[in-house]
Amino acid sequence: MCGSALLLAAALVTTGDGTLPDPPPAKPECTVSDVDANARPAATTLAPDVRRAIFIELQQVVSRAQREAAAAYPNVEGGGLLSPTNVEKPGRLANKREGMAVSLERSYLSDVLKRRELTCGAARDIMREGRNAKWPTKNSEF
Repeated sequence: MCGSALLLAAALVTTGDGTLPDPPPAKPECTVSDVDANARPAATTLAPDVRRAIFIELQQVVSRAQREAAAAYPNVEGGGLLSPTNVEKPGRLANKREGMAVSLERSYLSDVLKRRELTCGAARDIMREGRNAKWPTKNSEF
């Protein structure tokens, strides 16, 4: 019985030609919100207006991730009151919020990197350049 269940599971997992399907793409380990402003920037090859547009997109990714994480794990001071059954400590909520923000940022950033055909290093350099030059950001939805 166990052997037939294993064969059935293997048959369901394989594609029509008998090979295993490609694993889902892994979430990149790239983030841009933690760039060191004092690090030396890399050489730039994109036009300044393109880099500014990418900077705005990167800022929107970070803002969206932080906003959604804050909605999922609100601050006790700024959010609603904790119920008697929800006794999460503020530190634990902050850790969960920060972890979720980084995870969401990685997910959303991968879309920008693919669309703009950028590497993680190039995106980090653009973010650093924009912060150091104090480029304006737009508060529009992602």
